[in-house]
Amino acid sequence: MSIKKEILKTIGDLLMEKLKNLPDGLPDLMWFDKQMGQFVPPETDDTAGGTPEAGISLPLPAVLMEYEPFAWQTTGGNTQKGSGNLKFTIYCEHLADSFPGSPVRDLALQHFDFVAAVHQVLQGLQIENVMSPLTRVLDEEDLAPDGVVFSVISYNTTIFDHSTSRTRNHVMVTNPGLEVKYKEESSRPVPAVEIPAFLT
Repeated sequence: MSIKKEILKTIGDLLMEKLKNLPDGLPDLMWFDKQMGQFVPPETDDTAGGTPEAGISLPLPAVLMEYEPFAWQTTGGNTQKGSGNLKFTIYCEHLADSFPGSPVRDLALQHFDFVAAVHQVLQGLQIENVMSPLTRVLDEEDLAPDGVVFSVISYNTTIFDHSTSRTRNHVMVTNPGLEVKYKEESSRPVPAVEIPAFLT
């Protein structure tokens, strides 16, 4: 299995399991997937991002994960390790007012609590022999005034790819044009050695 596929599946399954029945009336996580621009309308996609639009068909809250660039180096036995960031975008519905005095202020700011719940699952998460503990290195908040609010958190990690290790990729290559000759008996005469008689 691809190392990236294994990590994405493991993290997705864990988030869907842990982000259920949360305290303080927080909603359950409804959707996890690979980030593929699901919230960027095709007509406005400039490949540089975009803002989520109200009415997107994904159920909310949702978490989308992407791999940022990883720098790879080869280690012993032809295995590799890569260092880089995993980026998680957390999308929540946002239909209430958050100004001081608003009767629905706590509801409007609830997405911060949900993002904190996601972070509590991810910070320090590791997969033995596959991924080192996740460490938060960056976060940012949505500024767009629409019905969907999102937060982005990036975690630094190192992933270990053993798929090219010598034990898995060791192939004996034979050359059919190579003629192997074994040492033949020498044609040179063997000198006779006189064995002296025993002294009596």
